Amino acid sequence: MTLTLIRRLTLTSAVALLAACGGSDSGGGGGSGGTKGLGSGPGTGDAFTNVYFVRTFAAFEAAAAALRNSDPRYTRQSGSWHFDNDPTTSYDSYPIVAARAEYAHAAGLTGEGAIIQVIDAGFRTNHTEFSGKTLYSVGSLGSLPVDDHGTMVASIAAGNAGGSMIGIAPNADLAFGVYTTESGIAAATRQAIEIGAVVQNNSWGYLNNSGGTLTVNNSAFNNVFSGSGGAAYLSALDDYTKVGVVVFAVSNEADDTRSGIMDALPLLRPSLEPGWLAVINAVPDFDNTHIISAERVSAACMQSAAWCLAADGAWEAATADGGYGFGTGSSFAAPQVSGALALLAEAFPDLSAHELRQRLLASADNGFITSFDGTVDFGNGVTHDYDTEFGHGFLDIRAALLPIGSAGVLMAGGQRVAVDTPLIASGGAMGDAVSASLATHEIVVSDALNADFHVRGSYMVGAARPVSQAPILTSRLLAADLQQARLSGETATGLGAGGSLLGAYSGDLLVQEAGGLTGTVLVPVEGSGGSAGLSLAAAIPVQGGALNLGGSFLRDQGGLFDLSGPSGNGSGAVLASLDIGLTQALGPNATLSINGQFGMALAGDTGLLQDVGQVGFSRVGLDMSWRSVLASGDRLTLGLGLPTAVTSGSGSIVLPVARSAGALVYEPITVSLAPQDRQLDLSFSYQQPLGRGQELVLSAYRSSNFGNQSGAEDLGAVLAWRVSF
Repeated sequence: MTLTLIRRLTLTSAVALLAACGGSDSGGGGGSGGTKGLGSGPGTGDAFTNVYFVRTFAAFEAAAAALRNSDPRYTRQSGSWHFDNDPTTSYDSYPIVAARAEYAHAAGLTGEGAIIQVIDAGFRTNHTEFSGKTLYSVGSLGSLPVDDHGTMVASIAAGNAGGSMIGIAPNADLAFGVYTTESGIAAATRQAIEIGAVVQNNSWGYLNNSGGTLTVNNSAFNNVFSGSGGAAYLSALDDYTKVGVVVFAVSNEADDTRSGIMDALPLLRPSLEPGWLAVINAVPDFDNTHIISAERVSAACMQSAAWCLAADGAWEAATADGGYGFGTGSSFAAPQVSGALALLAEAFPDLSAHELRQRLLASADNGFITSFDGTVDFGNGVTHDYDTEFGHGFLDIRAALLPIGSAGVLMAGGQRVAVDTPLIASGGAMGDAVSASLATHEIVVSDALNADFHVRGSYMVGAARPVSQAPILTSRLLAADLQQARLSGETATGLGAGGSLLGAYSGDLLVQEAGGLTGTVLVPVEGSGGSAGLSLAAAIPVQGGALNLGGSFLRDQGGLFDLSGPSGNGSGAVLASLDIGLTQALGPNATLSINGQFGMALAGDTGLLQDVGQVGFSRVGLDMSWRSVLASGDRLTLGLGLPTAVTSGSGSIVLPVARSAGALVYEPITVSLAPQDRQLDLSFSYQQPLGRGQELVLSAYRSSNFGNQSGAEDLGAVLAWRVSF
């Protein structure tokens, strides 16, 4: 059998119908444009490796939209075209957007540091699209043949935006090789190993004696790889696919019934599969979220389906005369996949080329496929369906850059904490202290396919979410004896001096007075396993008022001092406080009330937070009240309160903060438990009797740093009219 090498060009010489496509066919030239670099346009953004863990690219949506809607380097790829032999059938293509490449570019990814090797017929190596790159070849660059096809393929993979187009990975470097002989391809493949090329692009294939595709079978395998050149080529492929990925374009004959020998080579050489991809040409109908449908205009994936995906091969790209020309085919679909691998290599430098390949397959958009013929299990719960026509579906660079499968933090002890599970959950007395302590630290989060992302430590802290005080205030007013509170000078709102440590917890308060002592018991709600406590206070008469001294003891089982880990179960805390209060008359109708609690809490090591020692806390309230202000017997009260908050105390947690030489780097981080800005309550209350058994109360408050969280606010007011029969 005579073997012939042929490039994967077009089904026929495709002709662009709209000026947006640039005019000429794959053999044409001409075209011009600006030389604006990627970094100078509206699509620039923070480098992806500095982007914190997200579930979408929403943060870059505006920048991506500017690229696809306004940047001429992108919009020139948008337009209608038809094949020469079928001018009545037109197709609408926007391949760079169909592949979602603009999102990678908007996030700052360019393929910087990656090398793409292109094996093809020849190259215009001094084309503007290759300027500024490091270029490699087995021989001298000047000895390479010059050809449109290879120039176009290389510019689609890595055109550097120096001209009027942009490639998928514009800052990737390129290595050139020609397919004239198997021994020459073998030498180029060996060079790919030496220089660390992440991918080798092959937009060519073999023909049989009759000019058709040389299909995958044992006879074809023996013919291609027999002889010294073929053996050397196969050996080089064996070695390269251990460290890199080989991409092959499929045949452009849409009615082929069997895959070609090269795109389906892993069928006969299974060891190649972890480093192998096949690419078909398809024209999609899509919106900004997904591929709606696709029309295949090349051979199907067929026997290559398990390692195959689709891209739109209609591109206007660099040509050998220094200009630009339009063409379509699997030849121009394949380099989009190769460029995508370069982008992923920049985004995830700690992943192997094989792991990057898995991301492309596992994230391919297969939602438009109606039925599937198989499933690939990538491990860690990640599977992806494919069919024999479109393989895994359409190339989706945006999806490949987002977390795939479950994401979590691998702790030093081997425990994996899901990203949706708080590393530490803290109670209201700590407010945002834990979150603030971790906000300046980055944590390494890995998805199910081992890609690393960075999140701020505060992202994985669960702080108590305080409920607005308005309904609580309403409940207290409904439960209180308002007349008794007004006559005795007590406050029924729980704000200002009217609060207490025990009163901040859910449960029933039982109060008993005897012999100058007042005892209060906090009884947890039945079956809740909640907090319980006891306080004792003695009233000491002083001139014009009374001094109250006492203490409180509490077992906090998930309230103000809650600390829990990923399991959600905290160890609880034991509290003890010194309670001091003073009520002093300042005249016949004015009274000042002050009270506070100052104490310590003992909390054991909880979850992943260790070395938690003694925790200091305090609570202070002040009321100034006047009687008979507007009417006889009424009462006006202004209150100032600092609800219970931690004042001192810390713990430590060991977290992964980086990766070096493939291993996570762990760092102990000190976590303060005292909020920087504690809650401050300002309150107003006016109460007036309206007759027998009737009380009118108007209460309003403003809480700054609500819940001991900096900047949070809570405003509320309650108007109550109570009638007693």
